[in-house]
Amino acid sequence: MATMLEHKPVPERLQQSQRALERRLDAVRQRLRLHLLVEGLFWVIGAVVLAGAASLLLDWLLRFNLPARLGLLGIAVGAILWLAYQRLLRPLLLPLDHLVLAELLDRRAPGVGQRISNVLQLPDLLSQDHQASPSMVYAAVAECSEALDRVDLAAPLNLPRRHKLVAVSIVLIVATVAFCLLWPAVAQLWARRWLAGSTQRWPQQTYLQVVGLGDGNALLVPRGETSLVQIDARPKFVAGDGCWILPGRGEPLAMEGAESPLSEPPTQVSVSYVQADGGTRRGNAVQFDESSFRYELPPLAEPIALHITGGDDWLGPIVIEPIARPTVSVLEITATRPGGSNPQVQRVGEGTQQLLYLPETELVLRLVADGPLQSAEAISNGQPAAGWQRVDEKTYTLTWTMKESSTIEFRLFSQRGALASKPYFLTIGLLKDREPRVTIRSSGVGRRITPVARIPLSLRANDDFGVAALALDWERTAVRDDKPSVETKHEELDKLPGADGQGALRGEIEIDHELALRERGLTPGNALKLRGVATDNCALGVQAGNSRWLAFQIVAPDELFYDILTRQREQRAKFSAALDSAKEQGKTLAALDKPEQALGVSRAEQVIARSVWQVANQLDASLLEMTLNDLGNPQARESLQASVITPLRTLHAELLLPLRASVDGLAQQATVSEERRAETVKLSDRAIESMQSILAQMSLWESFIDVVNQLKQIIDRQGQVLKSTEEIEKQRTDDLFDK
Repeated sequence: MATMLEHKPVPERLQQSQRALERRLDAVRQRLRLHLLVEGLFWVIGAVVLAGAASLLLDWLLRFNLPARLGLLGIAVGAILWLAYQRLLRPLLLPLDHLVLAELLDRRAPGVGQRISNVLQLPDLLSQDHQASPSMVYAAVAECSEALDRVDLAAPLNLPRRHKLVAVSIVLIVATVAFCLLWPAVAQLWARRWLAGSTQRWPQQTYLQVVGLGDGNALLVPRGETSLVQIDARPKFVAGDGCWILPGRGEPLAMEGAESPLSEPPTQVSVSYVQADGGTRRGNAVQFDESSFRYELPPLAEPIALHITGGDDWLGPIVIEPIARPTVSVLEITATRPGGSNPQVQRVGEGTQQLLYLPETELVLRLVADGPLQSAEAISNGQPAAGWQRVDEKTYTLTWTMKESSTIEFRLFSQRGALASKPYFLTIGLLKDREPRVTIRSSGVGRRITPVARIPLSLRANDDFGVAALALDWERTAVRDDKPSVETKHEELDKLPGADGQGALRGEIEIDHELALRERGLTPGNALKLRGVATDNCALGVQAGNSRWLAFQIVAPDELFYDILTRQREQRAKFSAALDSAKEQGKTLAALDKPEQALGVSRAEQVIARSVWQVANQLDASLLEMTLNDLGNPQARESLQASVITPLRTLHAELLLPLRASVDGLAQQATVSEERRAETVKLSDRAIESMQSILAQMSLWESFIDVVNQLKQIIDRQGQVLKSTEEIEKQRTDDLFDK
């Protein structure tokens, strides 16, 4: 079962006491807020007037520049806004409820706050569940109400202070308005300088001007030479639109007034400037008449910023810019080769290409200066160069035909100041077109070849201006009647790009050419020499270049075949040694029980794999030599490739390399794994088995070649016997008819 407790209402007599006190507190609150408003406005008005007066006085004395004024204005505005928040806005936003007012009044009149709290809060005890004694509550509220009736709650507010603050605020406002009315020009100039960002100055007694500066902010002086800066202390103002303008200060100075400002020369003019390295130098200008001052600057290589002060005037920074003597900005040569129609342009100073040209080359030199020129000269061999012409204020040209090496000297005279440039020398030399450079090499065959061999040749030629043709020179030496007989032949190769006049010739040519000797009529015992020959397209006459000679000895097929078989037997012996080593390593693997032992096996397996790969390469090379020399029959060569070379490469890739990787894995383990070792031993056995099979195929192939050679010898002997028999029969027949 739930019950709801209802609050009992406060008795009417107590509520009347509360309402009477609340009305008195509301009146106090209004008067307090008015007091806070007056005091806050006083602080804000005072701060604004003080900031304005201070800015006016300091600006008049110190003549702040625009960045300084903007910085100080920002600081002042920030301070005024902070003061307005602290003294005006924040106090006005205080809640000031009855209890807060009671606390504030208690600070001024102790005990008043407690009585106000009793009147406002004790009646609430009668409306709670656990009621206090009504008689006690009535007595306490009545006592506190009577005591408060005898107290003036607004007495703690300082009314005279508020009247003084209002009076002072009015005085400040009136004084500010009076100042603006009495000195409107000063007020307006202050407003423009501080509020509008104007650069107009306050009136001065002294005005300085740099002679020769004009309206610009840079004074030009000779670079690397001493120069004088002249300062006029009685300059002439120029009438402008409602003001007087003074030029020659880096930027025009405008002064307001009905009459032109007068300048009083100072007793001293100081000069300071900032160098390129950041250092500052100071000095005093020398007075050489009543209103003129001069300052001597040291030789300058970089611009400096000059500041000048004298009396109450200052100006700067003024850029003192050294004028460089005129120099060559662009120097290019357009060359037309003799017999050519396409000119080539070369920029002097760019890249590493030398200025070398063939005789009879038509040259046009174009010179462009870095600034306007008054004049320019070109001197060759101590005399003015013929063909030197002016194109515009910066550009000159020189035209001539190349006959010999020469050195040209250029002298430039600038339009600004007529400064002469430093001598500029240009050397142009003659170019000799060298003959083509040719190299030749052969591949696939040795120096001993058969009469029906095919020789793969690689020829490479390069030339300064392009290779026009590439050919092959023959030289065959045969012994006839015990005397050497030499025959030569010149054989043109394929047509080169650009040789037909279509397109440009290539400076470097590389051609692969296979030379077939079957139809060349070569016999065993002959000597064959080959070399490459290249010609160029020189405008002054065709030039030829030769490579070194490649020498070959023509031998009988049987002789070369025997030599190749001997080399193959050497490879078989090398492969047999590798097989023996593989067997030894297989035994070592079978007994392997420590990972350290696998390192030696790994190195041995690496040697075996390398030997197998070398044997395969050597057999492949011998097979290529047999093919190019047409030794053996195609079936025999195919058998060597299929039964020996291909299995060797398969052995290397599929067995030996994985075997070595497996052995390396054993060496990297902490202990030898029986399963891993068994796999490695199995892989080794497979490799040994494959090597034994390949070795058997090698022996079988050599036996096959021996049988073929024996059959060939039998056939050759039968042919010789048949030929001998035919010769005997012919001799008998001839003898019979003779008799």
